[in-house]
Parts: sequence; structure tokens; C-alpha cells
Amino acid sequence: MLAEENKFGPDKNLPLQNAVSIRIPAKKKLSICFDSSSMKENVLIIYEGIRSATGSPMTYRELPIPIIKGNFPTETRRNLTNAIIPNPSQTAAMYVIFTGWHKDTAPNTSKPWKVSNVDNNHYTRTGIPTDDINAVWGRISFEDTILGDEDYNDIVAYYTHIVS
Repeated sequence: MLAEENKFGPDKNLPLQNAVSIRIPAKKKLSICFDSSSMKENVLIIYEGIRSATGSPMTYRELPIPIIKGNFPTETRRNLTNAIIPNPSQTAAMYVIFTGWHKDTAPNTSKPWKVSNVDNNHYTRTGIPTDDINAVWGRISFEDTILGDEDYNDIVAYYTHIVS
């Protein structure tokens, strides 16, 4: 799927926007823990990014075991339990794309999903800020209001690379 296609989000009907890509080196795993601080329904979905050898745009698909996290586990069966994404390749990097989605209410099936704004910080092993290619750990956070508190803690993923 291309990012322009409206096949993303909890209902698979929105374009891919405000996403953060993380590179998982060959033979490594990405360990992720999640948090949320919002009274509105928030969902974080991680997709796999597929790079083409021809240089065409990256395409996206669900991971073999989808990672869909949410802050209303009783109502939606989406929880914030930790996740691990392994890169089984011995030679090639793997890319995962973090996306955030929200409703303007608590769970309500009649309300539409919206794309959440994103903020992200990536660090080297010694804690120096860096880009995502060189990052060893970081924080990817989403905001569920356009003109709100902008605390970017409505749904959050903390990640670290671990050796397989």
C-alpha cells in the first residue's frame, strides 16, 4: 500500500500521515513499551515499511503479527502491553512506521477516527539526540487535539534496540 491510499488507521480508511519511521538493523529486535494519558480514545498502530530496490516510494503493510495498541482495553480490547518486533534478516535492515489515531471522545463507534499529531525524540546509547537511523532508543508520542494541551502524552511508544 502506498501512503496516499486511504487504507490506514483503526478502520483502514484514512491516509498515512504524521508517521515516524524507525530502522531495525539486521539481527536486532525493537523492544517497545506504551503509555497513555488521555480521556479520549487513542490508538497507536505500527506498520512495516517496504523499501524498493528500484528507488520507488516506500510501501506499507501490516506486520505479520499486527501491533495495535489503545488506551481503552476493556471497551476495545486494545491494550498497552509491551511488544517486541524482531528483524529476522541476517543482512538487511527492516523499517517500522509508528502511527497515531484518535477520536474526540471516549470509545464511540459513531465517531470518526482522526490522524494524531506526532512528536519524536531519538538518542544514541549515551543519550545524545540523533536521527532515527542512528538511534538506539527513543520516544514517539502523539497528541489527540489540534489546539489542546499539546503535551504529546495521549499515546506514547518508548523503544530501544536489543540484540537478537
